Amino acid sequence: MPKFSFQPEDLKRALTMARIVKPETGDFCFKFFPDSLVIFSFDRRRYVCSYVAAISNKPVDPDFQSPDYYVTMDRTALFDSDLTSVTVSINEKSMSVSATDGNQVRSASLKRKAVRSKRPSVPELPDLSSTSVPAAAFEDLLHQVSCSALVKETKTEEEMRVNQVHFYAEGGYACSNARYYGSVVHLDGLGLDLSVVSADIPALRSFCAKATSDIVNVSQDKSRLYLVDPTSGSFLALSRVASKKPPLSILDPSGFKTILEVEHAQLLKNLGWAQLAIEGTQRLGFRASRIHPSEDGEVVLWSESSEISKFPVKFLKGNDLSADFPVRFFHSIVKHVEGDVHLGFSHPDAPTVLGVFPAESGKSVQYIHYLQSMRSR
Repeated sequence: MPKFSFQPEDLKRALTMARIVKPETGDFCFKFFPDSLVIFSFDRRRYVCSYVAAISNKPVDPDFQSPDYYVTMDRTALFDSDLTSVTVSINEKSMSVSATDGNQVRSASLKRKAVRSKRPSVPELPDLSSTSVPAAAFEDLLHQVSCSALVKETKTEEEMRVNQVHFYAEGGYACSNARYYGSVVHLDGLGLDLSVVSADIPALRSFCAKATSDIVNVSQDKSRLYLVDPTSGSFLALSRVASKKPPLSILDPSGFKTILEVEHAQLLKNLGWAQLAIEGTQRLGFRASRIHPSEDGEVVLWSESSEISKFPVKFLKGNDLSADFPVRFFHSIVKHVEGDVHLGFSHPDAPTVLGVFPAESGKSVQYIHYLQSMRSR
C-alpha cells in the first residue's frame, strides 16, 4: 500500500490554490505520483493543478501513478490539519488520511467513488515558451487594471469577447476600458502581448497571491493562457476568447493643464456622501477654484442647483476645474487609488477626460484611471 507524508502547511497551501477554481462537479481530484500529490479542479473555462511535494513516501515504482480519487469540497477539511504531520495511504478501493501531533491522532478513511460520468484526466502543463513576471507586482497590476474591466458584469460569451484586459509588450502596459472610464497600468519590463477575459482577473490575482515563488511564468497557446508557479509546479489554465485588440493609446499625465491634489480619505468620503445625497441621476457637479495662484483652493460638489459638500484642495497647475461626472464611477475609481490623489483635466489630446492617479508614484506598478465627463446641460 503506497503511503505519503506531507507537511501540513504545504498541504494546506495546495488545497487553498486548488480552491481558486470552484469545481463544477462539486469535488476535487487527488492523484498521487512517486514523490508528490496533485489536486485538480476544473470548471467550464478554467482548471488548476496544485502540486504538493511529499516529505517521505513508501518506496514505489518511479513510473507510479495512482487512480483518481474524488474528494467532495466539504471533506477536503480532513486534509487541512493543524497537527504536525499528515500521512495518506492509498489502495484501489480507498484513501486513508492520518494527522498526528504527539499524543493526538486523527484518522479518516474515504472510499474511492465509482464515477459514472466521463471526467477529464489530470492534465499536464504543455511545453511552451514563457515570460516571467514578479508575482506581487503582477497581482498589483491586475488589481489596478480591474478598475475598468467590468469583472462582475462579464458572464456571457459576447461579454467575454468585449470585456478584456489587453497587454502590450512594447512599453509594458496593460489597459482596460468601460464605456465611460478606462485604466492604463505600467510595469517596467512586463513584456506580455496577450489579452485576458475580465472575469478571469480574480483567479489570476489569487494565483499570484498564493504562489510560493517570487515570480510566475506566463505562457499561452491557441486555446489557453497558463500561469505557472515555478517553485511548486502548480499552474492555472484559462480558456482564451477571441477579441479585437485595440491599438495602445497613452495620455502623458504632464499634459494636463489643470492638476489638483486631494487627500484620499477626504475625497472618498465626500464622493460617498454625494452618492447617497443624489437622487434620480448620476450627475455630479465638480467645481474647483482658487482666487490667487499662491493660495490653495476648494472643491464644491453640486447636484442640480444644490451644494452637497465642500472641501479643500491643492492646485499644482491651473486655477479652476469645472465639469460634471457620473458619481458612481468617480467613487469607484478613487477607491482603487492608493494614497493622496491627483486629478488632471483639460488635456490637449482629451480635453473632456479626467485623469485620476496617485500623488506618489514610487512603486514599480504605475497607473492612471480616466473618467469621461458628462455633457453640460
